[in-house]
Amino acid sequence: MANPDGRPRDIEPYSVEDTIALGKELLEWATEETEEKRVSMNLFYSLKKMIPRKEWKSIVQRKEILPYYEAAQSALCHKIYSDTVKEGYGNRLLRLVQRDLIEEENEQSKFDAELKRGVQDAQQANLVDLLKAANSGKIKQENDQ
Repeated sequence: MANPDGRPRDIEPYSVEDTIALGKELLEWATEETEEKRVSMNLFYSLKKMIPRKEWKSIVQRKEILPYYEAAQSALCHKIYSDTVKEGYGNRLLRLVQRDLIEEENEQSKFDAELKRGVQDAQQANLVDLLKAANSGKIKQENDQ
């Protein structure tokens, strides 16, 4: 799958068999006990397989690799957390080395901000409508009766 002369290849479609084989290799790599600190899938797809990030993001969306990818991600996260939690920076390290986690957290933060902005806009519009109604005389105060 990797280009033998070491140059990154253009994005090309993978067969189902190639995708499954890549997933199995990824999971084996992520769960293998080594002296090497494996903290990111970037080490696998970029350095070992010479797969560009854009292509990798496309590959991991395929249903054939998804179970392997998620299991490998969990295995790496467990290793990182187990190895670094004693020092107290495991959670921060996870965010620094796992690009997928960064993307998820950023998307969630953006969604939360947009939701909050929408609620604030709705409240502001509601208040403006109430003020307009009060100024036009459509709303009367209790002691105006």
